[in-house]
Amino acid sequence: MKIDIVKDIVKAKLLWEKFSPYETVWDEWGFIAPLFHVDQFEPYFLVLVDDDGQELGLWPLWLEKELGRYYAFGGDYLEDIRFWFPLEYFPFLVANLPSTKLFDVNAQAAEQVIKQFPEYKNYFQAVHHRYFLEPAKFNYSVTEYLQTFSKKHRYNLLRDLKKLQDLHYELAWELNEHFDDFVKFNLERFGEESDFIEPLFIEEMREIIQYLVDQQQLRTLVIKINGVVVGLELACEFKGIWYVLNAGQASGFDNLGKLLIMEHIKEAFSRRCKEVDFLAGDTGWKQLWNLDREQYYNFATPDYIPVDPDEEDDD
Repeated sequence: MKIDIVKDIVKAKLLWEKFSPYETVWDEWGFIAPLFHVDQFEPYFLVLVDDDGQELGLWPLWLEKELGRYYAFGGDYLEDIRFWFPLEYFPFLVANLPSTKLFDVNAQAAEQVIKQFPEYKNYFQAVHHRYFLEPAKFNYSVTEYLQTFSKKHRYNLLRDLKKLQDLHYELAWELNEHFDDFVKFNLERFGEESDFIEPLFIEEMREIIQYLVDQQQLRTLVIKINGVVVGLELACEFKGIWYVLNAGQASGFDNLGKLLIMEHIKEAFSRRCKEVDFLAGDTGWKQLWNLDREQYYNFATPDYIPVDPDEEDDD
């Protein structure tokens, strides 16, 4: 048994396409590849090879050149990380890792490793959660889902949504992502703290969204008032999972965010999706909406030194 290290991006793509389970949108090369920039990163794909030369599995990493540290291919944007190799070889692969950190490792994947190899328990740290709904639990009925709210909470939510009707808004599901509006709303809301301050990030997001458009996976909900876009929320649908990616809205309109969330839930339920994934982290609203949650873990080798003291992110 040996490990081959692949640093060529063309070969890395072929290996990804060979070993990716394609279970989630995070397994899609086209969804992750826009984040790769040759001046910033170098592929570092660990390929597990048996004595007969057969490739058995893959651990796809990249080197962040400026920091001299290794992360999952996709960095901290990637979520729901699984291991693409037989778990029995985990100790062998870990022994050959450089200083490495993975963010948002799938709970089952992490806990399976910990159960089978308890000596690696300290390599994993429970951090934040991902939030989701399973429409089948509610018989694909939004009314039934809302029954999980307290009477007061349900009343207040429905009242706020009803008040919005006074704006005489229009709702539309469009293939057009309205990317410029999305960036503008984000900058208006977060200012200097917005990721969209960085031109490179804008280009990455534009490429990712264009990929989803090309794959006919993008689902864009647009709110218009007098023909002007005042709010939108982007999602993608992949193998029965509805991923709610990001939203933006114009200032001066209360409760548009609630409307966007509710309409995405309605749409995913009507399409009988197996899951609505609201992604990682929470600023409070996800728990208020009674979403289910699942633990995410970070993985780090003992020699990994955090980039900054606030690197760990908890709910």
